[in-house]
Amino acid sequence: MLDFTEMTLTLLINEGATSKAALKPLITDKTSSMNNFFFTISDGKFLRIDLNQLVCGISMEDYAQLHTETGLHKPNLTLQLMKALLKEDQFIWINDRIALSRRYADSHR
Repeated sequence: MLDFTEMTLTLLINEGATSKAALKPLITDKTSSMNNFFFTISDGKFLRIDLNQLVCGISMEDYAQLHTETGLHKPNLTLQLMKALLKEDQFIWINDRIALSRRYADSHR
């Protein structure tokens, strides 16, 4: 299984970024909380997704939607990569394709 940095690099390369060498300085700072955000390209824009602002993630085949508190994003994620990024300690997997943020669910009880 890929570690978080390799998953993010793979996602960016799949989205059309130039190379791992060019992107590595953006995401390899181990002192930051790498488990709290990741980078992707959505609607042609380079985007940082903070897991703390993510409300839910939905995936059907190779189509994904990430709903944040500020908007809807449609990155090119596979279901396998989405499951790796949205870990069960932070997200409730309602079924094998829908994940809801535990933080969001707890704050709306």
